[in-house]
Amino acid sequence: MIAPGAGVVVFVLVGLLGLIVGMAVVILIHKVARSVLRWRRREYLDAARRALVQIVADEDEAVAALLVPGGRRETRALEAVSREMLAKTRGASGARIAEVLECIGTTRRARRRVGRPGAIGRARAATLLGHTRLEGDLVLLIPLLTDRSRDVRLAATSALAALGHASAAPALLASADGRRRLPTGTIAAALVTLGPDTGEALRDALRLAEPRASLIAANVLGRFNGPSAIPELCAALTQNGWSDVRRAAAAALGGLGSPDAVAELAAALHGDGDVGVRAAAASALGEIGSSDAVDALRRGVVDRAHLVARSSAIALARSGARGEAILIAMDARAGKEAAHATEALTMQRLAESRRRPNSRVRLVA
Repeated sequence: MIAPGAGVVVFVLVGLLGLIVGMAVVILIHKVARSVLRWRRREYLDAARRALVQIVADEDEAVAALLVPGGRRETRALEAVSREMLAKTRGASGARIAEVLECIGTTRRARRRVGRPGAIGRARAATLLGHTRLEGDLVLLIPLLTDRSRDVRLAATSALAALGHASAAPALLASADGRRRLPTGTIAAALVTLGPDTGEALRDALRLAEPRASLIAANVLGRFNGPSAIPELCAALTQNGWSDVRRAAAAALGGLGSPDAVAELAAALHGDGDVGVRAAAASALGEIGSSDAVDALRRGVVDRAHLVARSSAIALARSGARGEAILIAMDARAGKEAAHATEALTMQRLAESRRRPNSRVRLVA
C-alpha cells in the first residue's frame, strides 16, 4: 500500500526529471545551432576571401564589374574580410580593396557615422577612413581630433597617420594643447609616420608659444630635416621659455651631431637657468665631440651643479681620445671633478666591454 503523499513526491520527481531532460535538449539544440551558424559564417568568409583575392589580382577589370550580387550575409562577409585585409595592405592592392568597400557602401556609411552619436561607432568609422587612404576624408577626420571622446580622438590620430598626408600635421600639432589634448607621444608617432613633408608645420610649431606643440616639434624636427633644422632648434634652445622644449632642442641638436650647434650648446651648458637643460646640452656636446665641444665640456666638469658636472664628464668620455685624456688628468687630482672623472671612465670602459664580451675591464682606482 502506497504511503500518503508518496504520489505527490513521485509526481514532483518526474517533473524535475522532465525539466532536466528538457533543459538538456534546449542546450543541445542551442549548441548545434551555434555550430551550424559558425560553419555557415566560415563558408561565407571563405567565399568572400576568394572573391576578394580575385578582385585584387584582376587589376585590368573594374571592381564594380567583378562584384557578384549577393544577399545580406554575403555582403557582410565581404565587408568583414575587406576591413581585415585593408588594415594590412598598401599600394595598388589596398586601393582595390578600398574600392570594394566603396562599391558595397561601407565607406559611405562610415562617412555618415563620424558625425553621429556613439563613440565606438565614430572611432570605428575613423579607423576605416584612415585605412582607405583617401585625401578627401581629411575634412572628416580632422574635426575628430577635438571629439569629446578620448577614444575617438586617438582613433582619428591613428587614422590621419595611416592616411599619410602631411597637410594633417598642423591639426595634429594643435591637438597637443587645449582642454581635449592628446598625449604628446601619440602625436609625435603620427608625425613621424607622416614623414619629412611635415617640416614646415614643425618649424611653425617650434616658433609658437604653445609648450606641448613646441616640445613635439623639437623632438621630431631633427629626425627628418637634418642640418636644415639646426637654426630653428638653436633658436628654441636659446630663446624658448619652456625648459622641456629647450631640453628637447638640445637632445635633437646632439642627435644631428653638427659642429654648427656647438656655440649655442656651450652657451646653454654654462648659462641656462635650468639644470636639466644644461645637462642635456652637455650630453649633446658629447655626441658632437668636436674640439670646441670638448673645451666646453672640460669647463662643465667643474660646474657646481652635480648633474651638470656628472653629465659633462660622461660626455667627455664619449668624445674620443682627447676627452678621455682630460678625464685621466682630472682623475689624478683631488676634488669633485676627480670623482666624476673616475665614474665616467669606469662607465665608458664597462660599455666597451659589453661591445667586446671577451675583453677584460680595467677599472679606474
